Amino acid sequence: MEASAALVHQVHVQILAFLPKHCCTLANVAKSLELNLRTLQRHLAAVEMNFEDCVDEVRRVQAENLLCHSDLSAAEIARLLGYVRASSFDRAHRRWFSMTPLEHRDRLKEAWPLMVEETV
Repeated sequence: MEASAALVHQVHVQILAFLPKHCCTLANVAKSLELNLRTLQRHLAAVEMNFEDCVDEVRRVQAENLLCHSDLSAAEIARLLGYVRASSFDRAHRRWFSMTPLEHRDRLKEAWPLMVEETV
């Protein structure tokens, strides 16, 4: 894995750790990676990303994972993803997947047996 991809991965790991604590900021992630805030911004810009894009991507991937592999409510998932209000999660989810979280869960659960059969 090249250095920039490794750094983006480390940023994603830190974001995932900070989201449920509701303290996911660029400053906190930079500090946890022992990088200057501006240095982290430059590294992300070098791969045409910014911190907000990283947070959005982590939230999107984790939302789909939690919807598929847990029975947590949409409100609980929203909290784990660092949203103060479930309605904010609902709006983001509609932007990502063009459906509500519960509609998405239903579709994922319907497709899950098909995905398992395809891998066997």
